[in-house]
Amino acid sequence: MSKKIHNILLERSLEQHRSLNEIFRNNGVIFLKKSKKNLFAFMINLIISQQLSTKAANAIWKNVKELEKTKMLSLMEICSKKNSDILENCGLSKNKTKAAILLRQSFKQNKINEDALSKMNESELSLFIQSLWGFGPWSAEIIAMFFYGMPDIWAKKDLILNRYIKIIAKLENESCENIIQVYSPFKTYLALHIWKANNSGLFKEI
Repeated sequence: MSKKIHNILLERSLEQHRSLNEIFRNNGVIFLKKSKKNLFAFMINLIISQQLSTKAANAIWKNVKELEKTKMLSLMEICSKKNSDILENCGLSKNKTKAAILLRQSFKQNKINEDALSKMNESELSLFIQSLWGFGPWSAEIIAMFFYGMPDIWAKKDLILNRYIKIIAKLENESCENIIQVYSPFKTYLALHIWKANNSGLFKEI
């Protein structure tokens, strides 16, 4: 399926967006890999990642995971209210600690059900996720992409995507919105290509 999607991206970009076509060709086939974490762990990791570099977020997540070994605590236990100091010592801000504690409460009260969320469409999922304290549009979009594997998501609040889609729009003399829409129903793959191009330095060459 990923190869078929890749060919569709190549065909559409060859006709309309040469700069993107170069990125797609250089990146090669990209697979949309769903997370192996359970939903609670994925969402705690997401809280940690908000507005942080990947390196900083990974360091904090490593600290949290080390606690599971050294304190013999589950992630659910680590995120209890009585352990708020422990979370802050791992590197979480007060607001992120609050978000983690409230998320745990929602799971404990069965307000969040992984299977029920899987049956929602993008809009329904987004509204539900954003109803949780500490979760905004970006978090909802990342969950849709990488936990539920939805193929047609564009993370509108992502700084890297916004920065580089503007560069592409300028090169192609076209609006960002029009360019993004060309690649529906595979906007998630467009995002994956832009993230990969950023990480590999491809944007320096276009």
